[in-house]
Amino acid sequence: MPIFIEDTVELLPKIRTNLELLINEEPNVISELHRDLHTLKGGSNMIQARHIGLIAHELETIYEKLINQQIQASSALVNLIRAVQDDIADRIQTIKDHQVDYPSTHVLGLLKG
Repeated sequence: MPIFIEDTVELLPKIRTNLELLINEEPNVISELHRDLHTLKGGSNMIQARHIGLIAHELETIYEKLINQQIQASSALVNLIRAVQDDIADRIQTIKDHQVDYPSTHVLGLLKG
């Protein structure tokens, strides 16, 4: 758990910065976002934070579609990703403070919708 928390302290600001770069259409930023999210998903699954892992998996699917140019990075999509990233940060804080990984049904619905 401490390693996961330490890793997320480094990853979350990096993900936020790269999301802002995505808005500005910086090249290669989608691949970096995808890689960082994959790292977050792996760490979540290692500490059995299944709900964060599920959210990360769905978000990873969106990044793959962006990489493969199946979808475009619209402002609505970026706002959705930003909201989900904020939700993930809140979930990580809850795990840090209370060791609780709460259900993600609503967030998963947004990502799949």
